[in-house]
Amino acid sequence: MPVYFFNLRDGSAGAADRAECPDMAAAREHAIIVARELMQGTGRQTRHWRLEVCDNIGKVLATVPFASVDPALDHLEPASRKVIECLCEARAELAATMYTSQLLRAGLAARANGKPYLAAQFGEIVLTPKQQASAGLNAANGHPQSKFQC
Repeated sequence: MPVYFFNLRDGSAGAADRAECPDMAAAREHAIIVARELMQGTGRQTRHWRLEVCDNIGKVLATVPFASVDPALDHLEPASRKVIECLCEARAELAATMYTSQLLRAGLAARANGKPYLAAQFGEIVLTPKQQASAGLNAANGHPQSKFQC
């Protein structure tokens, strides 16, 4: 049975987990269940989070934004819900950008003091913004350039 990896993106380093699922549809359903469990009792605090479903080499196969599966929003009209989902996505990108700037600031401070500094996320070295740009990645979160539009 294939193993899928689930990366929590919460605007900081996040967390990772894995599970065996028979197919991609089952993996996405598992991600929805996990997202709903993580949202319980947190109200709006976790609505901007998302769970990425990845294969064994780290390729993102699906993304489950928490706002899109939040049962507390089920009573809203589709247009109102879409606005909230867009705002949550914007907040997530802002949180990721702020986290990245904190890493960069810490790295610059360490270098200014002549100390080595290495940042890692999920056991992988975080690329510099220049390296990310050359790889076609978003400097804010190391993911492909955002196509987010409201």
